[in-house]
Amino acid sequence: MLSEKIKRIVILTQDYLPSADGITTWCYEIGKNLENIGFEVIVITKTYDGFDGKQLGELITIRLDNTRWKNHRNRRVKKAIKEFLSDDTVFLCANWKMAVPCYLSSFSGKINYFVAVHGLDAIEGRFVNKILQRRTLNSSCGAISVSHYTAGLLEKANLSAGLPQTVINNGVDTDRFKPVELSSEFIEKYNIKPGIRILSLGRLIERKGFDMTIRAIALMKNKDVNYYLAGKGHYRPRLEEIAIENNVSGRVFFMGLVPDEDIVSVYNSGDIFAMPSRDINNDVEGFGITYIEAAACGVPSVGGKNCGAEDAIVHRQTGLLVDPNLPEEIAEALDILAADEKMRIEMGDNAKQRVEQSLTWRKITDQITEFMSSCL
Repeated sequence: MLSEKIKRIVILTQDYLPSADGITTWCYEIGKNLENIGFEVIVITKTYDGFDGKQLGELITIRLDNTRWKNHRNRRVKKAIKEFLSDDTVFLCANWKMAVPCYLSSFSGKINYFVAVHGLDAIEGRFVNKILQRRTLNSSCGAISVSHYTAGLLEKANLSAGLPQTVINNGVDTDRFKPVELSSEFIEKYNIKPGIRILSLGRLIERKGFDMTIRAIALMKNKDVNYYLAGKGHYRPRLEEIAIENNVSGRVFFMGLVPDEDIVSVYNSGDIFAMPSRDINNDVEGFGITYIEAAACGVPSVGGKNCGAEDAIVHRQTGLLVDPNLPEEIAEALDILAADEKMRIEMGDNAKQRVEQSLTWRKITDQITEFMSSCL
């Protein structure tokens, strides 16, 4: 058991609260569950502009100056971890760049560190970065990929040979994400209309495939479907233009940035969750926590092939996988689910059951500690 060898786990990440992205969720939930099973957990991260520095969440957090962060990250993190260097401490790094200070510290003595691989972080274009990435990974105790797709990226980059590694999917908090009834206040606040509702939630960026979903809505046989899109991002103006160009602006509803207390109801407001992510200039969906958050609420998903969604969605069982570059294929999948309530319910039930059986954060954390123990 890991707890027989290790007492403290230090999580190194530049993505953390108050940010609300997938890596932040991964770090916080893994840290919380590690603490629950008896480890001392410390998070080392950067400050955020406009953030007052107050403690967020339950974990002890050390925040480093973010001024010229890229230039000074390695020096600041290396200095911060110095007091925690000991045989009973493991460093869990959210990506390889946050592991570089551990690699540099290893010149002075053995240091136990593991590197998580989420997606884009597996791909390096610059020659110098490729060398540093390889050395940092090779000096680590092991790599944890969040999907078979991201593990494949390591292999494609010739980074996996001789490296202890495993695939451990992301998880979901099933105490929070579950089926709930929509309140009248929520329905009024977000103009939730009757009929079939397709839902997307995430940052409004091109690779998420929301543009293709809007185009697919226009191609669907079912013209009574409404599309609700929750989130914010620089791509929203273009998405609004696409809705107008395809004559569906009256059926596409932008919900904006949804407050935390409404997130579970947002998932429950959809009959189908859609996020046909695709590769845009090596920016990829490493897994897609939103698929399994929707699943925990009993909602089936439509996702893109050739990305981490292939781990998050079991094709024809918990949802449908499509070519994310073909709006007509996305439309066909949406039409199939929209027309068959029995199929939607069955897939939603399958998705919820799968999450409860194997994708809770506690089960994911147990898998991580087992892997760590096997490598130390």
